[in-house]
Amino acid sequence: MKQVKAWLSAALTLVLVSACSSTADHQQKYAQLYKETPKKLMIVVHGGEAVPAELIQAFNKEVPDIVAEHGFEIVDAQQRQLTEVPALTDVDAVLYVDVQRWNKDYSAVIAAESVLELEFKLVSAKSDQELWSHQDKYTKTHLFLGSDVLSELIHRAFFEASTAYENRASAVTKKAFSDFPEVLAANR
Repeated sequence: MKQVKAWLSAALTLVLVSACSSTADHQQKYAQLYKETPKKLMIVVHGGEAVPAELIQAFNKEVPDIVAEHGFEIVDAQQRQLTEVPALTDVDAVLYVDVQRWNKDYSAVIAAESVLELEFKLVSAKSDQELWSHQDKYTKTHLFLGSDVLSELIHRAFFEASTAYENRASAVTKKAFSDFPEVLAANR
């Protein structure tokens, strides 16, 4: 029984020490973010010419809801001009979502693949410093295994539809913000 208590105590101590070091690492890595603790954000989504407008619209729709779940108040960038002084002084930071690359390949007979590269960057409106960023490349493959050609064509059409863009934007944003410092969000 004493051995079990000793093991349990050691395991609990290890968990507490790793949790404290994780918080300390986050505070050191995101020192400026913790110092400024932004509360009001403006979100700006942009992409290159090769990026479909529907994908940009999907990010414009999905990102604010997910960011708000992390305790931020969202100032609607669509209602304001970025050149307006009050638009930038009314917010603590701007979250830039830069869709750097979008590529889809439907040439294969048995599969369809899409590649999305993007970067999320939170920039302070006060100090103009980067407070947090997340950059990633996401690949999604769908295998066409059915023998019904008509259903496969319908599925390919759905795969390209804007609702598929919204699902993708939501999933990618949730993944990116899973690495956001939760201690900061919890202190709001």
